[in-house]
Amino acid sequence: DALGLATAPVVAHSLGGMFALWYAAARPERIASLVAIGEPAGALPDVRVRMPLSLLTVPGLNYAILRSPSPRPVYRRLLGQGYSQATAATMPDDLIDVLRLAARRPGNARTVAALMQAIDHFRRPRAEMVLTDAEFGQITAPATFLVGTADPFLTPALARPSVAKIRGAVLHEFPGGHGPWLDDPAACAKLVTGHLAATGFAPAV
Repeated sequence: DALGLATAPVVAHSLGGMFALWYAAARPERIASLVAIGEPAGALPDVRVRMPLSLLTVPGLNYAILRSPSPRPVYRRLLGQGYSQATAATMPDDLIDVLRLAARRPGNARTVAALMQAIDHFRRPRAEMVLTDAEFGQITAPATFLVGTADPFLTPALARPSVAKIRGAVLHEFPGGHGPWLDDPAACAKLVTGHLAATGFAPAV
């Protein structure tokens, strides 16, 4: 709205993918093209909430964890729980620092704790967070999903039936875990730009 755009393409990862899918179902006329990279948080059925995210759903404990100091090696190991230890080991130090220091912003711990409690139980997303068949059917944007074959939250096989409920949506299985854009940046970028170009949003050269 601020940019005066009636519609726009969206590329989103993980939690961002969940918000993008919710919005695409609620306001299909606003999302012109959609790429969801990694399992989109709690939007699809059969998602498992795993460590360390499970701990962030426990009132009190989540706030204490989020407020605790997180040296770079510790934060890298925590990220490895969600992505994979191999992926986390290859993340540049600058990326690790951006993520861990951003988490120290005033109010961040309270916000993240509240968000995790709102969308997830200890092991499963809350039922009201998962898209219904009717909501999947309301998504009209051309959609591509990039799901890692070793994604710890949802496998491509379990994601496929939900993706099939979105007319014309395509699911690409990607070697790696929850962060295809980290596991193979070039291949991931090729799929993303290919989808955007095919739906009328070719990146400027």
